[in-house]
Formats: sequence, C-alpha cells, structure tokens
Amino acid sequence: MEDRARVAVSAGVGALVGGLVGYLFLTAAGRRLRERLDPGLDEVLGELRRLGEAAERAMAAAADGFLTLRSFRRGLGPRTAGGDRNEAEGY
Repeated sequence: MEDRARVAVSAGVGALVGGLVGYLFLTAAGRRLRERLDPGLDEVLGELRRLGEAAERAMAAAADGFLTLRSFRRGLGPRTAGGDRNEAEGY
C-alpha cells in the first residue's frame, strides 16, 4: 500500500473512532447506549478473565505433565542389548 493510501486509511479510521467516542460520551443517546452496554461488557470481561485463568491452569498442568514424563523417562535406567531393564539392574 502506498504512503498516501496509508495516510488516508489512517485518517479515516481515526475519524470513525473519534466520531464514535464523541457520540458515546457527548450525547444523551450515547450515554443511554453506554448504560445498556455496560452490564454486557462487564460479563464479557469476566468471562475473558476466567478463560485466562483456565488457560494458565492448563499450561501449569501441561508443564507438570512434561516434568513427570521427563522424570519417568530418566528413571527407566539403562537397558541391555536385549532391552530388558531388569537384567541390566541385576534383578
């Protein structure tokens, strides 16, 4: 995209965002709309927060699983040529 096109798109997006913010915060209709949207936005933000917490717990569980697997693999010990671990340990 050319520089002029980028400037034009940026100016257009800026004008749209500015107009929307002005409508929401400077008009009575915008205030009523904000009042109607606030409870829904709070609910969405709460759900996103819970989703993030669940993702953190899942990542911690995955990390624990990998550590357990690594410990298990290290604990297998040496194998003999036949692949019998017990013979290599003298059992």
